[in-house]
Amino acid sequence: MTRSAVEVFAVFMMFALSVILHFVWMQAFLNGGRITIAIDMYGEMWVEYALWVVVAAVVSVGFAEYLNRGSGQ
Repeated sequence: MTRSAVEVFAVFMMFALSVILHFVWMQAFLNGGRITIAIDMYGEMWVEYALWVVVAAVVSVGFAEYLNRGSGQ
């Protein structure tokens, strides 16, 4: 059972995104249910957007590979 690099990277990114979402949720929980997130504090918005496009593509391809490997295709 071998795993492709894309599949491993996709699983790592899904875990990282889960950790980030947990951190955001926990901060809101500890601060009365609300937090403010600035996505363009230092002019980094477009770089982050490009990274999200890449992350979404890698996660989609990696997850599809994982599902195909599990189904025997």
